[in-house]
Amino acid sequence: MFTDAFHGTFCTKRLCAPKSPWYKITPFKSWFNQPTPPFRIVEMTFTFTTFTGTATGPVVSKTITRPALTGHQLFVKTTHSGVCGTDLLYRHAGIGLGHEGAGIVQEIGPQVTNHKVGDRVAWGWVNGSCGECAACQEGYIAVCQNAPNQYGDSNLDQGSYSTGAVWDSRFVYRIPDSMASEDVAPILCGGWTVWNALVGYNLKPTDHVGVIGIGGLGHFAIQMANKMGCEVTAFSGTESKKADAISLGAHHFVATKIPKGEKLTLARPVNHLLICTNAHIDWDLFTPILAGRATVFPLQIPHDMSAPLMIPHMPFLMKSINVVYSTNGRHDSYDKLLAFSALHGIKPVSEKLPMTVEGIEQSFEKLLNGEMRYRGVLVADA
Repeated sequence: MFTDAFHGTFCTKRLCAPKSPWYKITPFKSWFNQPTPPFRIVEMTFTFTTFTGTATGPVVSKTITRPALTGHQLFVKTTHSGVCGTDLLYRHAGIGLGHEGAGIVQEIGPQVTNHKVGDRVAWGWVNGSCGECAACQEGYIAVCQNAPNQYGDSNLDQGSYSTGAVWDSRFVYRIPDSMASEDVAPILCGGWTVWNALVGYNLKPTDHVGVIGIGGLGHFAIQMANKMGCEVTAFSGTESKKADAISLGAHHFVATKIPKGEKLTLARPVNHLLICTNAHIDWDLFTPILAGRATVFPLQIPHDMSAPLMIPHMPFLMKSINVVYSTNGRHDSYDKLLAFSALHGIKPVSEKLPMTVEGIEQSFEKLLNGEMRYRGVLVADA
């Protein structure tokens, strides 16, 4: 990009007044063969704050500096971050926390063509892939055969709990004008997880969708399945979330804490069952309500991640039940998810907290106690 010493700017450079007297700086010659004014060109670096966990527990803030942008990189000023249960798994890992962010593009690298300075953008837990393997060629970046760049595995010094970050522009997505940034951040993980189950496995508008657990994942699943034209039944332990489930779009609500020996009763069997709780379910309770050739999606990350998923083999075999683990979809599906959400007004039920050590600790406490309704959103200072 063309510039001069008086007016222009570079994509990755800036004109800065020197701290030392200008006569101590060797001037360079302009095209008029005259000494330049007392300015010099320096490489731009990016300094921002990232919030990380520690081995002993407390969240701390760290100052991070990244060098000048190259290739497809861009620098985003973080404005919002969703708070996900997965973040709890990394609170003692000493990495930059957060993987569902939204912000404003501040600078772009020389090869960035899909975003410009000032764009509102969002990103999720996959922030890079090789782009060459069979999985990437089909668009499934999260299962890149050459190791995708994912939260917890790469870019460990930064996250969406931050004042800014440097990302690959090809894994950052423009926010529709009609959507608030605070609503988009959680959709790029919690919404993305259930979206892929609903759009990737032959769901039809005539199907009956069951959603177990009305929380960070489940409240998105209810909204999306309803807007896709499906009949939706929400399952929760007690009646306490019935009103919320119905307002989100569930046609039916079933409380599952029933006396031992009793069975769940539904007017018609379930074709797609999304398990959105944080624990494994009682298959004796749910297997009888599944339709033949139904699909079950275990989307939860249980508190005890070593606990095996015990499936009733013969009942599933005889009814041809499909069990699908689905936490990712095609790369182009991110933009489709945002377009769908903008069109149908899908957004999280959320609690706002400040993007500070205290705000993060409070959000973690709410998650651990099951008090978050239903996604936490950290808000950075303007």
